[in-house]
Amino acid sequence: MGGLSGGLVGTGDATGDPFGSLNGHTPKRFDYAADLAELPNYFGCHTRDLHVPLTRVREGEAVHAGSQADCRMAINPGAGHATTTHDMSTLRRLLSDPAQT
Repeated sequence: MGGLSGGLVGTGDATGDPFGSLNGHTPKRFDYAADLAELPNYFGCHTRDLHVPLTRVREGEAVHAGSQADCRMAINPGAGHATTTHDMSTLRRLLSDPAQT
């Protein structure tokens, strides 16, 4: 499984006020009842993605890790909403042989 410049979609709005690290959006609930035990997972994102805040990507990573998934993450410096060569090669290795990444 991979999330490249993407965040986990919430199951609804959580309580709380909008805040800066979510570009002024409110927090989300992530009420997923899933056992992702050992499912390989890769998240790649830039530190300043104008479309998907880093906070949202980190939330997705935490939700998956809480479901026992095998999470890996790469945070690329700077602004951007694109995949990198590193993202693509890591995801390719993960899909072909999870033990190699």
